[in-house]
Amino acid sequence: MRKKSSFILMIYPEALTRNPGSARIHRMIRSLSSQKKIILLTKGPKKEIKKTTWGFLLTTEHSSSKENHGKNKKTIKQFFKSIKSKIANTLLCPDAGVWWTQKVLAEESFSFYFSLCDIVISSSPPNSVHLLALKLKKRYFLTWFMDMRDGWIDEPLKKTLFFLKPLEKKQEALCLRECDKIIANTNHWAAHLAKRFPSLKDKIKIIYNSIETHLSSLCEVEKKHQEKFLLHSGSFRVSDERRELQYVLRPLLEALKKTSLRKIVFIGKLNDTDKKELFSYQKNSPAITLEAPGEVSKETMAKYLEEASGFFLSSHSYSALPSKFLDYLSTHKAVLCFCEKGSSLDEISRKISSCFSVDLKNPSTEIIQLFFKTIETPIPKRQEKELIFFRETTFKKELLSLL
Repeated sequence: MRKKSSFILMIYPEALTRNPGSARIHRMIRSLSSQKKIILLTKGPKKEIKKTTWGFLLTTEHSSSKENHGKNKKTIKQFFKSIKSKIANTLLCPDAGVWWTQKVLAEESFSFYFSLCDIVISSSPPNSVHLLALKLKKRYFLTWFMDMRDGWIDEPLKKTLFFLKPLEKKQEALCLRECDKIIANTNHWAAHLAKRFPSLKDKIKIIYNSIETHLSSLCEVEKKHQEKFLLHSGSFRVSDERRELQYVLRPLLEALKKTSLRKIVFIGKLNDTDKKELFSYQKNSPAITLEAPGEVSKETMAKYLEEASGFFLSSHSYSALPSKFLDYLSTHKAVLCFCEKGSSLDEISRKISSCFSVDLKNPSTEIIQLFFKTIETPIPKRQEKELIFFRETTFKKELLSLL
């Protein structure tokens, strides 16, 4: 007979970083802490057991969380760490996180806190967290909720060596079979799993990410005498023989010339090739300013969201819903989505009055022009029913229904 307890163990190694996945974890903590105490297991600058308002924070020491001193020393350490990480991610299955799994299981001081729990929630990526949850489930007789923010075998985030693919498929199938509930954050992810594993259909629960409550009140007051600009956050990727930035920027700049906007800001990490392309486009369109301030703090990002006239994003994924899309929705401003036809982003953006969806590889000029026309005219605040799936109250209700 399983013991009763008021604690839920949550596993996510990047919970203390700026990784987009950490927002979902902290949202879960806010939602679940009204009913249960939480024990969060993650990485940190040192091994620590810390009491919090919602329960306990358990951290294992991790070198990347430490602050290095000295410019040359930092550069050398980062270089070798990057090489080590790439090798580990290539050779270990499902990812380099299996090292962290072994470290957690060997930490005796955590055992007492694990024994207080009756539920474990593992959130991926990385997918190795599910292997850790599986071991803890069996060792401590826990109910296990497997939260899949992205796919594992479906639309994988990393390329697996051909001789490791059979093992990774077995790992995924084992975890899906042994867990008590599978949480997917879009209909497309759920459909992929149900198609490959029909017997698991009743296990799958769809819980969309929600809009950050602290961002929802931004942008309701019109800013006067302010330079208008378009905002993009995040990085670009390469697909086929053409870079994603090329798909997006060329039609945007053509449409932009016919509007009063004269500035585009790119927030986030851009590689050297993307920066060169931006510089090239800037030379060919001197009347339009292209800015790339790089990565910024959460507070600075909120300021950009407040001041931007509109937003655009691009996504090659068929199933995922980018977290930045929800940040944009919180502002009640126009959003232009370059995405695959029939994808999660395409289907959802078509249901929201101030969102405009265009095919990533063959964008509609008419829709892009309509997007810019919407930016230059007042946008009525959208009806709340359009965002019902993205309210934090809905997220909380759906999550608590699992308990």
